[in-house]
Amino acid sequence: MIKVCLADNYPVVHYGVKSYFKDHAEIAIAANVGSFSMIRDILLTKEIDVLLLDLELEGLASIFEVKSILKSFPKTKII
Repeated sequence: MIKVCLADNYPVVHYGVKSYFKDHAEIAIAANVGSFSMIRDILLTKEIDVLLLDLELEGLASIFEVKSILKSFPKTKII
């Protein structure tokens, strides 16, 4: 099973993505976050395969922060 963390500011996006993937048994939304500061906490506590990341997420100041996530969690893929 592919475990996904959805990182987006808008609840409607969370709802839409969840409803799309509910028919795909091989993919599970393991976490939902609404700010960049919450991502590291989730990645430290849950095994996440894919981080579906809104680049305009609250608290995300630069692409260098995304690179730091990649460096700290190399097995997690970011889309």
